[in-house]
Amino acid sequence: MAKILSAILFLFYAFIVGCSESAITEAIEKDSNIEGSTAREAAPEEKSSTSLQDPAEKVEKPRKTVRRWRKIASWEGSKSKKTQPFEVKGNEWKIRWKVKKGKKNDSEFIIILQNYEDKDDKEIIAQQVGPGEDDFTFEGGQGTYILDITAEQPYIVEVFEYK
Repeated sequence: MAKILSAILFLFYAFIVGCSESAITEAIEKDSNIEGSTAREAAPEEKSSTSLQDPAEKVEKPRKTVRRWRKIASWEGSKSKKTQPFEVKGNEWKIRWKVKKGKKNDSEFIIILQNYEDKDDKEIIAQQVGPGEDDFTFEGGQGTYILDITAEQPYIVEVFEYK
């Protein structure tokens, strides 16, 4: 009677802990002195390889970073100005502008990019007369810059990084 009770307790414990059916079958076969018990080998399709998995062992897949154009600075106005410094950290970036129709339709719009650390390092990025829009894309050139904008009509200038 004690052997039967211990076998029942073992089966209950094995079920709670999550042992596979084959482990339970092996335990029953080892104790063949139990009266009235029959042990059988599980068929290959019946064997279970499931077990309880420790949540701490789960491996999270790294998240994919979606690369896209992200705005890092922008300015709006209708008069000439020098912008505040802005920092470019990425390898690919662009300056985009849109000039709207103003009182002086044929006024000139100019953007000069200037390296903040080296005031002699300048480049004309945009030069147009009248309304319109465009952009200028850079590869490399991380650093801190300012823009010198010459305008007499409404404009929007934006700087983007591709990251």
